[in-house]
Amino acid sequence: MWFTKITNQKSILIFILFLLFILFRINIWEWYDVNVITRFMSLIKTHWLIDICLISLSVLVFLKIIRYIIEKSRVTNTVFFLCTFFFLLFIYCRLFVDKYNYESFYWLPNLKYSDLLFSLFGFLILLKVWNWINVFQKPFYFNSPFLIDYPINKSKDDLYKRKDFAELLCKKMQSELKNNEAGALAIGINGAWGSGKTSFSNLVKEKIIHKNRIVIEFNPWRSSSHNKIIEDFFELLISELQKYNPGLSRTLTTYASTLTKIDENIISKSIATLSEYIFEPLNKNESYDKINAAIACLKKQIIIFVDDLDRLDMNEAIEVLRLIRNTANFNNVVYLVSYDKGYLLEAVKKFNPYNYRAFLEKIFQLEFLLPGFDNGILRNELKDILNDSITTKNDPILNAAIDYVGNSGKNITSRVLKNKRDILRFSNELLFEIQDIRDEVNFVDFYLIQLLKLKYTVVYKDLADHFESFFITENNKIRLRLVSEKGVSDDFLKSFHLFKDEKEIKTNSNQVTLFQEYINRNTSENYTEREKDIIIELIGELMKEKEYRVSSTSKDYRSFVYAQNFNTYFNIKLLESTFTSKEFEQYRYTDYNGYLKVIFDQINNGRISDVLERLEKFVDFSSKEEWEIHWKILIAIAKYQYREGGIYGINYKGIINTLTYPVHGEQLRFFESNDDYVEYIKSLFKTALDPYVIESSILYAALSTYTKLPLTPEELQDQLYDYFKKYCDAHKEVTNDFRALHTNVVGVSNNLGRDLNTSSEAQELFVSHFLSNMTSEQLNGFIKHVEGGTDLFKIDEQWVKTFFPISYPESLEAFLTTAVNIQKDQKFYNEFMNFY
Repeated sequence: MWFTKITNQKSILIFILFLLFILFRINIWEWYDVNVITRFMSLIKTHWLIDICLISLSVLVFLKIIRYIIEKSRVTNTVFFLCTFFFLLFIYCRLFVDKYNYESFYWLPNLKYSDLLFSLFGFLILLKVWNWINVFQKPFYFNSPFLIDYPINKSKDDLYKRKDFAELLCKKMQSELKNNEAGALAIGINGAWGSGKTSFSNLVKEKIIHKNRIVIEFNPWRSSSHNKIIEDFFELLISELQKYNPGLSRTLTTYASTLTKIDENIISKSIATLSEYIFEPLNKNESYDKINAAIACLKKQIIIFVDDLDRLDMNEAIEVLRLIRNTANFNNVVYLVSYDKGYLLEAVKKFNPYNYRAFLEKIFQLEFLLPGFDNGILRNELKDILNDSITTKNDPILNAAIDYVGNSGKNITSRVLKNKRDILRFSNELLFEIQDIRDEVNFVDFYLIQLLKLKYTVVYKDLADHFESFFITENNKIRLRLVSEKGVSDDFLKSFHLFKDEKEIKTNSNQVTLFQEYINRNTSENYTEREKDIIIELIGELMKEKEYRVSSTSKDYRSFVYAQNFNTYFNIKLLESTFTSKEFEQYRYTDYNGYLKVIFDQINNGRISDVLERLEKFVDFSSKEEWEIHWKILIAIAKYQYREGGIYGINYKGIINTLTYPVHGEQLRFFESNDDYVEYIKSLFKTALDPYVIESSILYAALSTYTKLPLTPEELQDQLYDYFKKYCDAHKEVTNDFRALHTNVVGVSNNLGRDLNTSSEAQELFVSHFLSNMTSEQLNGFIKHVEGGTDLFKIDEQWVKTFFPISYPESLEAFLTTAVNIQKDQKFYNEFMNFY
C-alpha cells in the first residue's frame, strides 16, 4: 500500500517540482527578487492600518484552525508537504539570509508582517500533527449485523458443489482454438437473479493460469448510459494493453474514436475533416485488422469477464451484445458473460422480434446453464444462520419450522426460497422482525408468515389490511371466510380492490374460501399457478393450531389461529401499547386487577388509542370469567375517558355488543337460562357505583334501534331515572355528572337518540335540585351571547323559563332575593345583578 502511494502520479509530480527547485534554485531566486521583491514587496511600508488588517486576518485564520480541530478536519498529505516546504524556506530566509529587509508592525516593531503570513503554514503543520495524534477509530458496533449478499471468491467457500464445473469450463476456455482467425469466443453463464453467477465467475477466475494471459473485468452497469458503454470498454481495454504494446493502445484509441465519434457542430466537423485529409487515418476495417495483428504479436490470451448483464436496461444489454459480436470481436479474446437468459431474450426481442432466439445463439458459442441449488444444502445453511442468531445449535422448533412439510407433501421452505440470495434476504427480515416478539409468537407460524411476506408482499398486506374480509372469528379462533358466507358480495369485494376481473363469484359454494377466490382471480401480481398453490398452502398451514413442543399433544396458545394474536403476527414488532403474551395470559382470563393495571400503565403513557384498537379485536370469549373481565375493562376505560374529556367519543355500542355476547341466535353461553342472563344484566346496572354516568350512557345508547340489551324500554327508563335520583340524593351540588344523568333520562327512540323527551318526573327533580343547590357562580348560565362573534349579551329567557315557567321575570327576581344557597356577598352575584 505504501509503495502505491509513493509511486502515484501526484507523488511523482511533487518530487519532480522539488527537484527542479533544487536544480534551478539560483534562477528561481533571481526571478523572485526581480519580479516579486523589487516590484511589489519592497513597496510595502509600515502603517497602522496594515497592522489592523493583518492582525484581523490572523485572528480569523486562528479561529478557522480551531474550528478545523473541533470538527476533526483532515489535512491532506500534499498540503502538508507543501506547507512544510514553504515553512522551512521562510525560516531559512528569515533567520539565515540577511539580504531581505522585513517590514515590522507599526505597534509591534519586533514582529514582522511576513511572520504572520507564514505562520499560516505553521498552523497547518500543527493541524496535520493533530491529525496524526487523533487517528481514525472505528465506531461502536453492536453484535447483530445484517447478512450481506456477496459473491464467494475461493473454491473453499463453495457450498453448492460448483467448483468442478468452474474448473472444467476454465480448462476449455484456456485451450487454444484450432482457427486463430475466428474472432472472439463468447461463453454465456445463464442463471436467474440470485443464482450465484458472480460467485461462479469468481470460481472460474481462480482457476485461470495468469502467465501470458490478460484478465479484464468489465462492468457495463457502471457506465452512465448505453452510449458510454463502448467508450468505457475501450478505455479499460487500452489501459490494460498499453503496458504491453503502446502502439496497440493508440490503434485501439483511433478505432474506438471511429465508433463513438459524434459530430457536434460545424467547427468540430471541419477540424475532423481537415485532420483526416492531412494524416489519412485508417478506416474501421483497417484499424480492426491492425488490432488483430497486434494482439497476435502479443502472444497473450485476453479473457474478459462481463458480469450482471441482466442489471442493465434493455438498450444497454443490446449495446454489450453488439460489442461482443461486432465491434470488439477480436481474435484470441474470450468473453465470459453472466446473464439471465429470459431477460436477455426480451431485450433482443424488443430490437429484433424476428427469430430472436437464433440471434442470441449466434453470439454465444457456448451457453452454460448454472446448476441449481440443492434444497437440502440451502435449508442447512438457513439453519446455521438462524441457529447462530436466535437460539442455540439444533433448536428443535427452529429446525421443525425450516423442515415444515405442507399438505402438498413438499417442504415449504424449498418451495419458496430458491437460492442463496433468498436465504440471506429472508434471514435478515426474520431476524429483524422477531427481535422483540420471540416469546410472543409460535415460531413455526411466524416463520410461515415471513415466507409469505418475503415473496408475496401484496398478499401479506391485503391480509393485514382486510382481516374481517378474509377471516371469521369463532370461539376465540379464526377461520377462512367462505365465499358463500353472509355479507359477502361482489360490490363488497370490489370496494377493497381485491378482484381485478369481472367474473361472477360462486356465492353458492360451500367449499371455496374467499381467500382462494382472491388468489385465483387477482391478476395484478401475475402469479403463476405454482405460486398461487404455494400461497394457498401457506395460509392453509397457518389455519392449523400448532403444538407447543415438538412431539407433544399440547397446543400453543400463541398460534396464529387465535384471534388475539393476529395483530402481533402482522406487525413488525409489538406496538408500544400492546402487552406481552406472558402478561396477557397471566391476567386477561383470571385476574381483573392485574389486567387493569397493565392496561392503565399503557393508557397513562398516552397510548389509549392503541389499547382500544387492540381490545376492539377481541370478539370471542372462551369462558364467563374472561368475558366478565373484558366488559369490566371496557367500562373502566370508558370512565377514564369520561373523566378526561366527557361522555362523547366513547364506544358505547362496543360495550353493549360485548354485554350481549352470550346470546348467539338461539344459543346461550355461560348461563343456564335466558332468565339467568337477564337477571345478571339487571344486577350489573343496579349495583353500579356512583356517579353512574357511564352505566347511564350505556343504557341511553341501548334505547337506540341499532343496539339491544335484554331489557325492556320501561326497564331501561326506570334504571336511568333511578341513577338520576340516587345521585341527587347523595350530592348537594350542581355538577356535570348531574347534568349528564339528567340528559340520559329519556324515553324510547327510533332515531339514534335524537329528539328524546325527558320524563316529567325527571324534569321536576332536575329543576328542584338545580334551584336548591346552584351557587352564585352558576348564575352565568342564565346569560348568553346575543349572537356569535359579538361582545353583546342578554338574559337567556328560554333557559330561565325552564326553572320559572310562570310569572317570569317576577319569579326569577324573587328567587334571586330569597334563595339561601345563593351567596349575596360574592362578586359573581353582584356582577350578575348589575348586568340584569
